[in-house]
Amino acid sequence: MLQVATVFQQRDIPHVGLNARLTKKSTRTTSYLRRGERPQTPEDGMNEETERDRIRRSQRAWATQRGLAVDALGYVASYSANLQAEMSTATHEAFTNGAGAELLDSVTGSQAKMRALHSSSALVVNGFDYWTSRDASLLLRALGIGGTLQSLQLEVPLRTGAGGIPPHLDVLLRLTDGTLIGVESKFTEWMAKKSKQAAKLSPYFREDHSTSFWLRAGLTESHQLAKSMLNEDAVFEVLDVPQLLKHMLGLCTAADGKPWTLLYLFYAGSGDMAVAHEREIARFHAAVGDEVRFMSMTYQALFAALSEIVDAQHDTYLSYLRERYFA
Repeated sequence: MLQVATVFQQRDIPHVGLNARLTKKSTRTTSYLRRGERPQTPEDGMNEETERDRIRRSQRAWATQRGLAVDALGYVASYSANLQAEMSTATHEAFTNGAGAELLDSVTGSQAKMRALHSSSALVVNGFDYWTSRDASLLLRALGIGGTLQSLQLEVPLRTGAGGIPPHLDVLLRLTDGTLIGVESKFTEWMAKKSKQAAKLSPYFREDHSTSFWLRAGLTESHQLAKSMLNEDAVFEVLDVPQLLKHMLGLCTAADGKPWTLLYLFYAGSGDMAVAHEREIARFHAAVGDEVRFMSMTYQALFAALSEIVDAQHDTYLSYLRERYFA
């Protein structure tokens, strides 16, 4: 198996100072006017919603071409119909035990999430579970990660010390030197603006916000960013920053002193929302990048890299992904 020094390749993201990266609500309108722009309104998200609808229509067209029955909400008859191959035993067990209601319909009538054609978990399984039973050095190369893989797991709960339901990481890669790489995956979720993000962070702080679980873990900059969001000094409207901060806390705890990285892997879109998403990724990286290793990558870039390095024995896997997600 390929063994090289652990190296992380990531695109250059401009560094932004603290004052620039923590945008205050009270100065936002002024800054827009200073640049000769107008403040955003709720109607500004309509084009991006259309982009999400476009992707969902594309998924429906793919399913129809394969003869799959799809209901009005974009759900197929079973989660297995939504997958490239049968899930590995370990992955199936992880989702069965997970907190996301991915595999089972609820007694109240809600459908299993993985039955949705736009399911992010289905995208993760289709992209990563394949490599749990194969030489995944090719996957590491495509991700820009050096080293030798020891294990690859999906839907991994990460204890943070805060109690309650722990955050579940979409993919956890463990290298033989103990390095952990966590992957947080997004399909179309980021294509809608977020609200009430600060409330998700409150359980991780003392009542007076003087200390937090991030501060206890030595993640000072993450603590400062979370505190700024609680005080509404830092506003993120597209990127789910609370989720990323929780994953960082969980990875730091699980690594127990070993190196760790959080990779934000997302399906790229177009339009104003996509531009805002990219800018918020850069702001987040600037806010926490000095003390943690944070990477971002699109699924399109991952697929292109895989297509360049894998051989013919993986054609069925690549063809499925190409036809469904990257045609």
